[in-house]
Amino acid sequence: MSKFQSTSWAGYLVDHHWPREPYISLENLSVEQYEDCFRKACIDHAVVYCKDHWGSCYYPTQLGARHPSVPFDLVGETGQMLRRLGAEFTAYYSVGFDEHAARNHPEWVARDPQGDMLRHPKLAPRPRWHRLCLETGYMDFMLEHLAEVLNRYDPDSVFLDILGHPHGTFWGAYLCYCENCQPAFKDRYGYEMPQNPDQMREHAFDVEDYKAHLDFKWIKTVRKVIKGARPLAAISVNSSAHFRRPTRELIDHHFTEPFWGHWVSGVFCRGVGRGKAPQGGAQVTSEIYDPSPRDLYRAFAAKHWAQGIRPLLYSPSQRPDGRLDNEEFDRLSDGYRDAGILREYIENRSSIACVGVVYHEQTCVDLPDLPYGESQTRAVKVIEFDTGKPDTSHRRMVGAAIELASYAQVPVDVITEQDIESSRLADYQLLLIGGASRLEEHEANQISRFVQQGGSVILSGDTGLRRKDGSLRDDFLLADAMGVHFDRLEDRFAMNPSGSFMARKPHPVWTGLAATDLPLPPPLYVVQPDEAEVLATHIDPCAVHEDEYWTSWWSPAPGRKTKIPLVTHHAYGQGQVVYFAANPFTDAMVWLRQGMANLINWLLDPPPIRAVVKSPGALGSTYWRRSQSGQVIVHLVNLAIEKLAGEVLPIKDVTIEVAEDFGKIRHARLAYPVKQELKVTQRQSVQSIRVPAVEVHSVLVIEL
Repeated sequence: MSKFQSTSWAGYLVDHHWPREPYISLENLSVEQYEDCFRKACIDHAVVYCKDHWGSCYYPTQLGARHPSVPFDLVGETGQMLRRLGAEFTAYYSVGFDEHAARNHPEWVARDPQGDMLRHPKLAPRPRWHRLCLETGYMDFMLEHLAEVLNRYDPDSVFLDILGHPHGTFWGAYLCYCENCQPAFKDRYGYEMPQNPDQMREHAFDVEDYKAHLDFKWIKTVRKVIKGARPLAAISVNSSAHFRRPTRELIDHHFTEPFWGHWVSGVFCRGVGRGKAPQGGAQVTSEIYDPSPRDLYRAFAAKHWAQGIRPLLYSPSQRPDGRLDNEEFDRLSDGYRDAGILREYIENRSSIACVGVVYHEQTCVDLPDLPYGESQTRAVKVIEFDTGKPDTSHRRMVGAAIELASYAQVPVDVITEQDIESSRLADYQLLLIGGASRLEEHEANQISRFVQQGGSVILSGDTGLRRKDGSLRDDFLLADAMGVHFDRLEDRFAMNPSGSFMARKPHPVWTGLAATDLPLPPPLYVVQPDEAEVLATHIDPCAVHEDEYWTSWWSPAPGRKTKIPLVTHHAYGQGQVVYFAANPFTDAMVWLRQGMANLINWLLDPPPIRAVVKSPGALGSTYWRRSQSGQVIVHLVNLAIEKLAGEVLPIKDVTIEVAEDFGKIRHARLAYPVKQELKVTQRQSVQSIRVPAVEVHSVLVIEL
């Protein structure tokens, strides 16, 4: 792997996909200006376009279509410049979009069910590039072309864009119905490729398996070519954190775009990309010619550094005449200028294990929204097998669970099936499992053992209730640990935004919540308690909300009270399990932020380390350990800057609490943005450190 993969903390991509049009003159294109701008912005990693979505190449290719307005070798000269700067040189290659190839080789273009050429969906103002199929002759062309880039320029790493079917991406939710793909699907599964939504849902798991099969096959093939040409070149694929595990293992470091926002996506990528120098990218929330405030650039970098994610900003900073917009790099310098100072605190550390959000990829089913094609506008939907409602899918629950745990200001990681299988659960105190319906028996056994040995779990809905094919089991795999048994699925209120309301029993977890009937989304899993304590029961909505029957603008209000358990608590062995018979892992209900924070703190009692603040939604906190030195590093980020469109409202009255069982504090100091000794006080078994107001971000070092 490239030496830069764990040391480059200030990445940038000049995001220019230039068509071959007269108005794209590039007459003032200058590598010297690139160098000046990169130096100004403290960039230590640049992604350089070799071939863009138009199929335009920025070097003298023998195979592809060179951009007519680039008379010199832009890739080669930029690569040399980056080496002078000591910066990482990443070769960008667009795989799935190549408009030049599509227009010259229509037989290479992916097809929709009607046989029309598949294009990027009509989502104005997005462009309409055609999608290419790697089961055609395009694969051979692309591999030879990619080898040309590698052999000529020897980049430190390669970034492959628009490749495969990563979950939740607009380019991943598709199938190709070309003359090669349809027979291949039939040979593998014994029936014709699904052609409509009903067929797609009927064969959902085969469709998911087919996409995973293609992803593994394609990336394995591409990897062989890259490593054959340049063994040390690191491979990155856009949104690779959202591939299945066998495919992820073929990729050297993982990259994700902020599908859940920078903070939550950072936690996710850090978890699934553990040990692979993960990277996160996004635009700062503005166009070049309507620039964002400078502190948004600082917040962009800080959110990634705090998560241990290497930031990669991309923006369309190049004008049609080739000049770079200096203002963009001037503002970016505010974001990246302290990377060198912070390197001491963001390298050589590991996250503190406390709360683990379980990502169970075998539960996820990501289907195209059919019909789609040239004449259709389509939206990407992630569809769960049971109800078909995107907001109840496991992957979305994972994102919501990360956000809820972050609101509680405790250490949070994402853990995968691989972590469950390797018995890594023992490192954690609490697991959040949102609707991981297709758990396997050996995974359920590991979770049960985790609870018996003193761990806690909050789980929801149909976790462990479905077989591999999506059919319902007779009971939960975790029934003994949960202390309840499955009775039936109640989906009468499946169309109601609020499918349940809670009648709460007296209990500390409800302290401070609004004195009303708090809602949860549908569906409801009716359970019979065995040894579990019931913390809340279900209240029916007063009416069913449907397309042809409704009450008003709002979700129908609470109606009849029932004795059906909605929230239960069970002491099992030395641990505890809290079960929600609906879905608490959602951002649709405001009360859940404080409600879940109450529950997390009650189960941890106390957390090993946490931040206490009056406005927890405005503060991001991460917690790291250096085992050799005994140091704990706390990184605090002002998340309100983005919500306030770049205005900085300092977050005051922040306290870091450290449980005495976690370690006795010997010394505490503020390391960034200024150096300052911090006073430690103690009350009973909790040690407290008062932190100066957090403007953009702050780093604390605690010696235990």
